[in-house]
Amino acid sequence: MIYFDNAATSFPKIQEAYKAAYSAMTEYGANPGRSGHSLSIRAARAVMSCREELAQHLKISEPMRIAFTYSATDALNTAIMGLLNRGERVIAGPYEHNAVMRPLKELEKEGQIELTVLKTTDSEEIRSAVKPNTTLGVFSHASNVTGEITDLMRVSRVLGEYGIPLLADCAQTAGVLDISPQATGAKLIAMPGHKGLQGLHGTGALYIAEGYELRPLRYGGTGSLSESMYQPTEMPDALESGTQNLVGLAALCEGVKFVGGHIDEIREYEGFLTDNLREMLAELSGIRVLRTGSSEYVGVTAFTIDGCTSGEAADFLSENGICVRGGLHCAPSIHSILGTLSTGAVRVSVGLFNTLDEIKALVSALQRLLKSLR
Repeated sequence: MIYFDNAATSFPKIQEAYKAAYSAMTEYGANPGRSGHSLSIRAARAVMSCREELAQHLKISEPMRIAFTYSATDALNTAIMGLLNRGERVIAGPYEHNAVMRPLKELEKEGQIELTVLKTTDSEEIRSAVKPNTTLGVFSHASNVTGEITDLMRVSRVLGEYGIPLLADCAQTAGVLDISPQATGAKLIAMPGHKGLQGLHGTGALYIAEGYELRPLRYGGTGSLSESMYQPTEMPDALESGTQNLVGLAALCEGVKFVGGHIDEIREYEGFLTDNLREMLAELSGIRVLRTGSSEYVGVTAFTIDGCTSGEAADFLSENGICVRGGLHCAPSIHSILGTLSTGAVRVSVGLFNTLDEIKALVSALQRLLKSLR
């Protein structure tokens, strides 16, 4: 089986991640930070090690400004629901995933906030969208459909002219690009653990810059201030109620260590595979690679096939041992812009374990599909 669905979740993971998860399950699988016995202390240390590795990866000095979440979606909801107040306005980028759009649209429907969704990331369009009550900008670092990269530093500078913070959705760039506050200008950074960072399902993180405090998305036990019935206000406990995903975070720690030492190589290799894929697809009559204009992209490519729905194409490839994703990819905003909202697209997303031979096998299968449609 050839796996090209890394934009959904990376697979396989590095072996160190699997080993760390197994060790956590079999050697010290206690509740981290909830007890004083040796196993609980070891579990807490494993969680803290992951927090410290992420802080180093993000080039920040204070690990406690990172809150663990269950996914990038959970991190985005935590930021959006925890930061915004009634009557405030949000600017959203044009290519946002439903992990951004659905919480924002829900708040808008309830009359809590006002929302402006841009058509482009042009600086002047951003400026024209700013109103006196605008308090947040939310932009994806790279589209999960076309792979195209947004220059978040430019976006953050424009928003910064008005004192508006940027919330960056780094679902497709964590572990592939530099997503640090220095590189993106973001005050809040949401990321999954289970994609480019090589962690397991059920992991994610949210970075919150000093000076920004969020209302918790959930309330409950944190292992701290147990004598109080009120939620702690100190980070990260304020946002981390409930038993943490020890197994997932132990694995994520190893994933972050790995990508931190190889991120330039990962970026170059995935770029090599994607460039080859796009060049080969350009030679196939009847296939249109989707793009909005950016010349920079991560390892995600989406395309349509004349005379074939995206679902039919994905099923054909699956029957030929190739995993891709067909449909709308939970991102109707960009499909509206691309004109593919009614048809969807086939998405191929490479990872560090894919090979050029697998790219060639995919293209060969597409050639057979195209021949069958004639």
